[in-house]
Amino acid sequence: MQTLSVVLSLMAMLVAAQARAEDDFNLRPLVAMRGVHVTVSVTNGFASLGITKEALRTLVELTLRRSGIRVLSEKEMYSTAGMPEARVSVSLLAASDGMVVYTTRLYICQNVIGSNGLQVVGAETWTDAGSIGIAHRLTLLSVIRSSVEEMAENLSNDYLKANQPKPVVEDEVTDEDLRRAEDATSTKRPAPKPKPIGREMKL
Repeated sequence: MQTLSVVLSLMAMLVAAQARAEDDFNLRPLVAMRGVHVTVSVTNGFASLGITKEALRTLVELTLRRSGIRVLSEKEMYSTAGMPEARVSVSLLAASDGMVVYTTRLYICQNVIGSNGLQVVGAETWTDAGSIGIAHRLTLLSVIRSSVEEMAENLSNDYLKANQPKPVVEDEVTDEDLRRAEDATSTKRPAPKPKPIGREMKL
């Protein structure tokens, strides 16, 4: 069991290193993304521990909303450009002595145009490798929730990086612009009334 834990830890470190190396590339598909629909797949047989699709989907949606990412319904996804979908995968395998081997993963699927000009449906455009490990059944729920929430936060952070507001660049103000502004805001004095010509005659 100890050997298995070491192997899993090394695998997780390698996967995490690869994911970090691809960070800059992962940002591009998130630019101008108008929201995302969340789906979750989880191995059956662990609902009694609280590990359900509904609970994990709610956790992901709340995390995304806190960062300002719009969560789309399935109907809204179909009418959104690219049909962006965040897919969460949780795989569980029961081992001996109440231990459970787990893997978690989150990735974005979108419809994209390939280099041949044809549309690719459901292409994986962003990914978080998540985690691989082993935990006891008593702590499994906490471990899985922590991993899923961390992946959703990573997606939120990348989305915010990819959609940073552009700085406002002020135009250079010239002397001519200042003169025009002064002319436009200056108060013009009314022209004096013309003086009458000749003397006033009394009747």
